[in-house]
Amino acid sequence: MILIVQDDTILCHFFDISLWNGFAYVGAPWDPAKSFDACDAIRGHWRSYAERCSSLQLDAELPESPGICFGNGGLSLRNKRWTIQVLEECPFPWDTNEDIYFSASFNGFRAPLPTSFEASLFSAETIFPDDLLRNFNSTLSPFEIDETIRRLGGSTDIYERMHRNDTYSVTDSNQTFRTIPLFFHKAWEHHDPDILSSEQMKRECKFYQYIDPNQIEKLLTSVK
Repeated sequence: MILIVQDDTILCHFFDISLWNGFAYVGAPWDPAKSFDACDAIRGHWRSYAERCSSLQLDAELPESPGICFGNGGLSLRNKRWTIQVLEECPFPWDTNEDIYFSASFNGFRAPLPTSFEASLFSAETIFPDDLLRNFNSTLSPFEIDETIRRLGGSTDIYERMHRNDTYSVTDSNQTFRTIPLFFHKAWEHHDPDILSSEQMKRECKFYQYIDPNQIEKLLTSVK
C-alpha cells in the first residue's frame, strides 16, 4: 500500500495500515454542499475514460451513488498493484485532477473500494463521519456502525470515548461531539474554526493546531 501525505495533512490517531489492505483506494469524501458534486464528476469523467479503454470492454456507466463520493488524493491510501493496472490500461489524461482520475478509474475497473462512511473514518476534508451519516440517508444500524469502526480501527474504544461528556472538561450537556477520523486534510477551508479549536479536537488530534493557518497565527501571536 502507498500512503500519500501532503504537507497540509495531519495524523490524529494510531494508524494500522494493515486494516485497510483490502481497498484499492481510500481518500476523504467530498461534501457536495461544500465543494462540488464529486459523484457527477466521477461518472462524467469515467464515460470519457472508458472510451479510451474500450479494448477492456468496461461499462461506461457507473452505478448510482448514495449522494456523496470520496477520493481526495492529497491524503490517500492506494494499492500499488491496482494503481499500476489502472495507469497502464487507462493512461492518465493530464487534463484533470489526479484524484478525480483515480476515483473514476477505480470505480470503472470495479476495484475494491470503501463505502463513503468507511472513507470518512480514514480522513476528513469537507465532512465529518457523523455529518455524513446524518445528511446522506445512511441505512447503517448502530451495530453496523460499530462493526465498521471495529474492523477499520481495531476497536471501538476511541469512538466511544469521543462521544462521552465525561471525556472532556465540558459542562454543557448539549455539547456536540464528533467522530475524529484518523487523518485531516485542509479541514480549515471547510469547517468552523470553533469546531477545529475545540477541546475535543485538542484532545483527539493534538497536533492539528500546528498545520491550521488560523491556529498557527494565534500560537505565534501568543509567544510574541
